[in-house]
Amino acid sequence: MLKRIVFFCAGFSLFGTAIPGYSLEDKGLYGGASLDAVYYFSYYKAHQKSSAGTYDLDKSKEREGYGASLFLGWAFKSGVWTLSPELDLKMDTGYHKQEYRDGDSLATIHKRPVNLSASLVAAYPIAETYDIQGIAGINVGQFKFQGVEKSASPSAARKTKTYYNMGFVIGTGVEKKFQTWAVGCTIKQNLYLKKKINYTDSDGDQWNSTYRAASTNLSLRFRFPF
Repeated sequence: MLKRIVFFCAGFSLFGTAIPGYSLEDKGLYGGASLDAVYYFSYYKAHQKSSAGTYDLDKSKEREGYGASLFLGWAFKSGVWTLSPELDLKMDTGYHKQEYRDGDSLATIHKRPVNLSASLVAAYPIAETYDIQGIAGINVGQFKFQGVEKSASPSAARKTKTYYNMGFVIGTGVEKKFQTWAVGCTIKQNLYLKKKINYTDSDGDQWNSTYRAASTNLSLRFRFPF
């Protein structure tokens, strides 16, 4: 992974210097951390099939979550613009729940505990120490899918299936620069590919879900140069 980052940054720099009248100044490596709030608003269809019949889960609940992330980037300067390829590893507690209409005796839950994004951040100065940012990139998220049945055996109720899905991210932000560090706020929209997930629990019940994950992330970021 580190080798890919180095090659990407080197290729990005060579691309800029190869264009007549266009140059990139290497501003160096930086890293940081953020505090995040997330809201899920995903597309969702789910049902459970058992010996008692098939139940469509048609009552949706989203939960706001909180988390944190670590990020690493490399900044390049071109005129007034600063362009930064960046990697961001994020974790949060949000989830999306689909229930049977008569209550939560039957439910499916999708969580996204870990997400890795690779983005390009373009910053433009709006004042001497303030930048406005545009963000675009791709996501790879780790998701956990769980079927919940209150009357089921404990082993069936605890079963969770882990899967991975890809998507993209776009966003904007503002950053205040100090002499040796910077603080900023960003808002990002994440959208993932539609995914069909199913498994059979130890009671023989089949759980199925068609899920297109989407979320809004609000982050308070602290950035430090290396």
